[in-house]
Amino acid sequence: MDTETAPTAPARTASTPVGTAPVIAEARVAASLREGDEIVLQRLASDAGPLLRLGYRRADRMIRGPVSLATDDVARLLRAVRADPGFEEVLLFHRQ
Repeated sequence: MDTETAPTAPARTASTPVGTAPVIAEARVAASLREGDEIVLQRLASDAGPLLRLGYRRADRMIRGPVSLATDDVARLLRAVRADPGFEEVLLFHRQ
């Protein structure tokens, strides 16, 4: 079973803390621990700047989350995760 879908650019909007924002791109994967659910990452455009929205979806409806994050926040979070060796075993940031 293919658990990943190709990124898409659906023509729709999403509600965020800074207002409604168009969905620019979306990537989905099947949630391995939640049968029938997908994990969804969306790139949104807003007047406040680009946002990333993360959540679970079932039958094309967000069921948990979503969490909308500024891209700068995501970048800082990824740097912090990468710097902490406690994440190495669960993420793909293996040092060589």
